[in-house]
Parts: sequence; C-alpha cells; structure tokens
Amino acid sequence: HFAVVSDPALKRRVREAAEAEEREFYARRAPHEWLAALAPLGTDASKPFLETAPHLIAIFAQPHGVAPTGEVVKHYYVSESVGIATGLLIAALHT
Repeated sequence: HFAVVSDPALKRRVREAAEAEEREFYARRAPHEWLAALAPLGTDASKPFLETAPHLIAIFAQPHGVAPTGEVVKHYYVSESVGIATGLLIAALHT
C-alpha cells in the first residue's frame, strides 16, 4: 500500500517518529562497520527534508490478508513484492 502525505502536521509527526527511530539506530543498533560505511556520506538522525518535501510517500508491506471467512492468509515474498512495487512507482514518477 502507498499513502501520500502532504499535510504539514502529519509530515512533522512522520519526521519526529523517523528521527526517534534513527537516533536509536545510530546510538544502539547499528554495527560499528555500518556506521563506518555511513560516515563518509555524512548521514545522521536529522531528517528535515521530511517536512520540507511537498509530499511524502509512505510504503507499507502487507504480510497477511484476511479471507472473507475471517481467516488470516499469509502473503509470500512480501519484501520482494514491496521492492518491485516501489521500483515501478519510482519509474512511473520519472515518466
């Protein structure tokens, strides 16, 4: 699923949540070798572009669905499908 976000208040909430997650990543979860690889790029937890961009596109994976009977149905190849769908979206935006 794709969701387009243009509301400034919602973009601020997205930024705040993303930056909280990134601070945790940089401080506690990222392996040293990963941080070393990122260092030349100058990336950090600050994501101001999430508020200045006119629109954000949130991309959601759906690991399962629900059948008409209410039964949970597992979806296979979720990560691969999300990657392909995202690639197609980016290609469409550039066309």
